[in-house]
Amino acid sequence: CGRDPGYEDYPYVFFADIEFSVWYPWAVCVKECPKMVDSATGTFPCKSTDNIKADAEGNCKIIGGAYDSSLFIDRWCLPIYDTLPTSVKDNYDNLIGQLGLDDVQEYIRDIERGSKLYLVCIATCFALIFFYNWMLRCFAEVLTWIAICAVGCGLFALGWLIKDYGAVNYPDGDTTQKWLNVAAWTIWVLLIIYALLVCCLYYSIKISVRVLKTASKIITRNMRMVIVPILGIAIVTCWVAFSVYFLLYLGSCGEIERVEVPVLSVHYYTYVWTDQQKGYLWYSLFLFFWVTAFLMAVSQYVLIVAIVSWYFTENESTRGNFSICKGYWWALRYNMGSLLFGSFILALVWMIRAIFEYLNKKIQSANGDRPMPRP
Repeated sequence: CGRDPGYEDYPYVFFADIEFSVWYPWAVCVKECPKMVDSATGTFPCKSTDNIKADAEGNCKIIGGAYDSSLFIDRWCLPIYDTLPTSVKDNYDNLIGQLGLDDVQEYIRDIERGSKLYLVCIATCFALIFFYNWMLRCFAEVLTWIAICAVGCGLFALGWLIKDYGAVNYPDGDTTQKWLNVAAWTIWVLLIIYALLVCCLYYSIKISVRVLKTASKIITRNMRMVIVPILGIAIVTCWVAFSVYFLLYLGSCGEIERVEVPVLSVHYYTYVWTDQQKGYLWYSLFLFFWVTAFLMAVSQYVLIVAIVSWYFTENESTRGNFSICKGYWWALRYNMGSLLFGSFILALVWMIRAIFEYLNKKIQSANGDRPMPRP
């Protein structure tokens, strides 16, 4: 649709019948996503197929109840759920839910409708980062001791509430009340241990406070560090876009096979991949995970190098050397192997998770006659 000669003005795919579990036989190319619920004619412009015939004016008609559709990923016209006939809603839920398209469609719509809200959230996050950083720099020690005391007060209050709950709701000598009292006293013993640990680790806590102040100082004096995550997100986004584009092309390398549906007396076409082509797809997916993990690791490494360089060159008379470029150079020149190895481990874990997700989808879609469908 939208590419072959004569189809340039029909770029979208619409399914004229969704009453069955197989939609492909009734796929047609359309100019725009049809809105059929309030349509006066009950037809829409389309390109005729073997299963969906257009009239003399080039219009097609939905088989079954009318429904509206909306554009999905700038290619498919999927039904709008609220406009579906009641008789097909269950079938729609099963099919779309198995493919996961309902979640994807919901995410895309949320992004489109909430784009301004996302910008507000991003701005709010930056404002909170700067405010929290200022609070740490000015009141790090106060905030630390407030947090420590709050934990202690919370433990005491929890023990008191448990003991009071047992005394109010259970008679004296009741087994449940005894166990609640034991739980309360156990929490108070933990509170005592906690207080002793705070006393013993007093100087370590003081050092931690200084570390927090130093961290806030680094952020305040080197605001250009914000460039690193922004640049990292931009690079990962470009890589994801390229990978999706590449995987779509790789997925189209299979042979087109005609599939007959005898019960419905229709047919449709699908892709069939060889084992070698399936291997290419899985390898490409693993490569996508690996490179993504590597790009994320590089961004983290750059910040580490910049902060360490600043820390060991900063003094009262000299401004520290917070070099972002040095981090990228070191990552590519000296530590690429280590970053690639760590990324490989992450990619391996992600790949295993993807395989189990794939198997889970297959198991969920299995029926009684075929406990484990062929991939």
